Amino acid sequence: MPKTAKERMAAYRTRQRTRGLTTVSVTVPREDAALLQHFAEERRRMKTHTLHSVALSKRSLATIDNNVTRNVSVSTAATARIYERAGNRAEALVKTLLTHVIRLGWRVGTPLGSEAELMKQFGVSRTVLRQTIRLLEHYGIARMQRGAGGGLIIDAPDATATARAVGIYLEYQRIGPLDILETRRILEQATVSFATQRLTQAGEQRLRSDIEKESSLDGNANAESLQRFHFTVADLSGDPALRLFAGIVLQLSDAHSNFARRPRGDRDQVVKRIKKLHRQIADAMLARDVETACRWVRRYLDGYKEWLE
Repeated sequence: MPKTAKERMAAYRTRQRTRGLTTVSVTVPREDAALLQHFAEERRRMKTHTLHSVALSKRSLATIDNNVTRNVSVSTAATARIYERAGNRAEALVKTLLTHVIRLGWRVGTPLGSEAELMKQFGVSRTVLRQTIRLLEHYGIARMQRGAGGGLIIDAPDATATARAVGIYLEYQRIGPLDILETRRILEQATVSFATQRLTQAGEQRLRSDIEKESSLDGNANAESLQRFHFTVADLSGDPALRLFAGIVLQLSDAHSNFARRPRGDRDQVVKRIKKLHRQIADAMLARDVETACRWVRRYLDGYKEWLE
């Protein structure tokens, strides 16, 4: 049904309000009516263009944000690949320098070159070289010496730190008391055997000195005092690998021992037995009797089993 002019005008004003426009009635000269109508149309066109621009800007910002996120992700991945390649080159350079240090006879304090010299010599970037230096310092192969005339110099690895690191790894692998005991049984018989065969006059004196120092020990003795004899024997074996491995197992033995928590009377009895067996092992070594020395070692470790947990 056709609407009246009044109804059409009311509907028109409702639409205008919805669009944010207001209908204003003005009286103007006839000759200015066309100009005013043109002005009103231009205003409506500008408002529509503004709303469209805002929507377009929002879409543009979203596109830019997506591009930035994608570029950052690509950049991060690329950076990771760069560091991975640098790490691989650093590891390779560590091996090269280690071989060089070994060929030089591992003379501690010998200079290997400045940063600039090493970068030029091996054709690597400063990033790769500095990663290499960090690894060399971590392994105790070499270290940077600062100051005038400084540079990378050969260093001496710390055996204590190495033994501690291996011990921690074995603890992580859940090494148990029986594993420790059996490993120690094999290693200590090997160290006693080698030490006895290679015993010098100076070595004999060290054994006698250790036995003498133990004579005054009782249940209050610490692990260092009670294990001194075993470290001496490992050292006298003359085998660096045996010395290192024996040291690791001795540290693990102490970590798994319940000696310190036992009553004082029990500890006194244990220390008395330890001193006796140490003396018997030493006497057999001094007599160059490898078989007897190893037998006393086995006897010692058989009794040690009850102190591990």
